[in-house]
Amino acid sequence: MHKTYGTEQELRSLVLKLLTPKFDRAGIDVDGFDLDTDLYESGIIDSFDLVELLADVEDATGLTARLTVDVDTNVLTLSINRIVRSLRKTGPASQG
Repeated sequence: MHKTYGTEQELRSLVLKLLTPKFDRAGIDVDGFDLDTDLYESGIIDSFDLVELLADVEDATGLTARLTVDVDTNVLTLSINRIVRSLRKTGPASQG
């Protein structure tokens, strides 16, 4: 059974908790971090870290992220806020 994460703040807290070792390794204070900063472009995570993060979030919540390219900029931004919003839109992962 997955823990219920009913609000964006709860999901954001989970993502931040999962990313804390990455922030620590980079010497970045989580409390002062802009949640709209691209995690990949800033060097906090790489593509493997992203896959691991999304799998860990899905394991903890049952939610799966559906990240998409921004229609206006044609760019995929991997920020904490963007990841959380994609989780809130999708609902539980399908079983199968």
